[in-house]
Amino acid sequence: MRAATAGVSATATASAHEVLTPATVAPTVTPTRLGSVKRAYSPSVSLSQKYDRVSEGFAAAEYADPAFYNRRRAEAAFSLGPALPPGATVLDLACGDASLADEVLARGYRYLGVDPSAGMCAAARRRVGGRGAIEQGDFTTYVPSEPVDLTICLRAFYYPDDRQAFFRRIASYTRTKFVFDFDPRVYDRDELERDLRAAGFAAIDLQPFFLRLESLDPCRPTNGP
Repeated sequence: MRAATAGVSATATASAHEVLTPATVAPTVTPTRLGSVKRAYSPSVSLSQKYDRVSEGFAAAEYADPAFYNRRRAEAAFSLGPALPPGATVLDLACGDASLADEVLARGYRYLGVDPSAGMCAAARRRVGGRGAIEQGDFTTYVPSEPVDLTICLRAFYYPDDRQAFFRRIASYTRTKFVFDFDPRVYDRDELERDLRAAGFAAIDLQPFFLRLESLDPCRPTNGP
């Protein structure tokens, strides 16, 4: 994982956690779904429409054990970098069906999720109810109405056309830290660090995040690391 402090704010920190999984072409696709998002893809279909098609029961089908997966990535996100203040606001960019929301809310934080897919937003609102807020919109250009303490962007930082502009925008409204994941087999760590520094992030922390996303050993207890 990697944490970075933004020059635009003495307390803003961007953190990246690296997803290290068994060597597969698509490590986040489960056997049960067999690449549902890829199956839903068509050149004539927009990104939001693609995810509309798989929004119902997305987390349950995409991850072998959604609760375990979200607990692990929440532990990673909240432990990296500076601690959040009580009642902090957490912005989840590309939130999907808001499967991370329960982990955020359980820690006493406020949850705000943003996703371009109407179907995903509907699923997220069913999950979150009145406990948080869900907004439909382009997460690559989204700016919240007021600053947030933590911005999280998991499995989605590669969508923006201009990565530096995306990072700069996040630095402008994030007070404490920014957390995102990447596959080091695909994205160069040095290039990412250069983009973060160019966007105003000064201190960067990187840690490996070991989690088998496409399947879990049924014999392994899910309350362990």
